[in-house]
Amino acid sequence: MRHGESLGNQNKIIQGKTNDYGLSNKGKKQIEEIAQAHLKELNGIDKMIVSPTKRTIQTAETIQNCLDKQVPTEINKNIIEFNPGILAGNTHQYNALKYPQYYAIWKKRGDLDGIPGAEKGKVLQARVLSFLMNYIDKEEFNDVIVSHAGYLRCLVNTIKGRDRTTPIDSSNGAIHILEDPLKNLKIQQKNRAMASKVYIVDTFEDKYVVKIKNRPIQKEDILEKHLLQRMKKKIPDLPTVLNISNTEEGSIKVLEFLDGEHIYGKLSTEELQAMTKKIKKMHQVLKTMPTDHYEIVDLHETMKEKAKHSKNRYVVQTAKEILSDKRNIQKMKKSPTCLVHSDLNRDNILFDNEHQDIHIIDWESVKAYPKDYQLACFLASSVLIEDGSMREVMQLAHQFQFPIDESYLLFLMKIRIFEGLYYFAENENEYTKSNPKVSKEILKKYFIANEKINRYQEKKRQIAKVECKER
Repeated sequence: MRHGESLGNQNKIIQGKTNDYGLSNKGKKQIEEIAQAHLKELNGIDKMIVSPTKRTIQTAETIQNCLDKQVPTEINKNIIEFNPGILAGNTHQYNALKYPQYYAIWKKRGDLDGIPGAEKGKVLQARVLSFLMNYIDKEEFNDVIVSHAGYLRCLVNTIKGRDRTTPIDSSNGAIHILEDPLKNLKIQQKNRAMASKVYIVDTFEDKYVVKIKNRPIQKEDILEKHLLQRMKKKIPDLPTVLNISNTEEGSIKVLEFLDGEHIYGKLSTEELQAMTKKIKKMHQVLKTMPTDHYEIVDLHETMKEKAKHSKNRYVVQTAKEILSDKRNIQKMKKSPTCLVHSDLNRDNILFDNEHQDIHIIDWESVKAYPKDYQLACFLASSVLIEDGSMREVMQLAHQFQFPIDESYLLFLMKIRIFEGLYYFAENENEYTKSNPKVSKEILKKYFIANEKINRYQEKKRQIAKVECKER
């Protein structure tokens, strides 16, 4: 339902999301009459979900006063009106004279992408999806949504599987009855995700990635959004976070969809080269980004703490071996830090354009680590655990960075592998528990990768002994 006539409507002002006018007297009467006309249906509703503006809140209050029972009311920022940029707060007449080319865009009642400062159509639709995905697991509900003309146009059309700019009844108090709101959306769940429920949602115009978490928005979510915005100037084909919002049970994040496919297991030479090239570029850009607001991870202390609490003997033994390497621990502690994408497993890599290019996704794990940890994370997570050989690993290492301290690189790789071993072996969070088969498979990959490094190091030690005897 659209709100009743507001004082802004009465004075022919383009309001948008920032200009907060209440209802006019005419608007209050409109809603009273509409509520009385639909009293039977309205008395059966479960709750009202209301945009956080005076005109929508007063509309909801007016409806409530007509009902036979008290209905719960929820204020939801995701259903606020879209932002018309520089046109907001001005009268129609003023905008027509001052900004004729932008006012002409607004008059079309479609996307406002061409208006300076306006909310883009894709961002508006991301807000719509962020709201709609609250209903993904609900079977029965009867809610009234009190919102605005522009938002409702996108909402109604998205639900009906139409172009989001298709004209609808946008008069004050207009009602649209929508059953089964997710029916016309193509929704595909990605089952490998461990830390969230991930869906690909296909609308009439675009595809989106929707992540649903059972925790509220955290600092890392906001940092991810701003980091990607800054990095896109140098690496355009990064994901874009279009919307993040809290829900009653956690949070929802909507991202722009990037095309491509996940490839697991051994890669061709061309695929390895494309992956190395993109991750090297990513590392070069991340090194230039400020670390002020990011957690600085002390890998040494983190490992000690995890080893202390681990119940798995192999994990504990691996930690002891790493922690006994005093030389490399000291080098790591003296290392400068920079931002590192530490979770470069193949679930976070998409191969595109006949596998000649890749997209790196899921940037929540970015923190400040010792700078060489990026190379170690790439080699351990993207190559070694996916059936890569130590020969391939060392060849890629020299392409990525030259010269390298091989002993130090292997030490950092073992730390990254330890992180994976601990996560999947301890099985102490709901994601590994709810995906036992996948978790067991990934744990095995980390175990094999760790043993590859152990054999490689032992072989190097034996060669060094022979060379020493020969001398």
